[in-house]
Amino acid sequence: MLKIVKGNLLEAKENLIMHQCNEQAIFGGGLAYQIKGKYQQVEIECLKYIKEMDERGIEEIQKHFVISKISETQSIVNCFTQKDFVTQYNAIREVFTYIKHYAKENGLSIACPFKYGAGISKGDFTEILEILIEIFDDYDITIYKF
Repeated sequence: MLKIVKGNLLEAKENLIMHQCNEQAIFGGGLAYQIKGKYQQVEIECLKYIKEMDERGIEEIQKHFVISKISETQSIVNCFTQKDFVTQYNAIREVFTYIKHYAKENGLSIACPFKYGAGISKGDFTEILEILIEIFDDYDITIYKF
């Protein structure tokens, strides 16, 4: 079930903290910029992943994600759900569905920001919220509204 709470996502206690990435892993604005400031290794891991995909000849990385461990119990999930800096709803559906199953199998909790995909990348949060409600009808996700 979806729960919206007031608070700073970067102070969340959940195990998996989701955020949206662009396909260049440029952490230049929004939440990504804040993550880069607090956990610089997260951006470095994303850049390394993109380089590996490029070396394999994989140009499209929408629907991919990188899980970056930030503590013994927490990880940032870098969700490549943008293309050309625009939110891709299908990518959100696929990535969040996979992460939900991963979390269920491993007993992990999930958090994401309020208006995920609706900031710099211009997504429609009403549509995104409908996707999240559908996906998380049988598993908890906490949405942090700052």
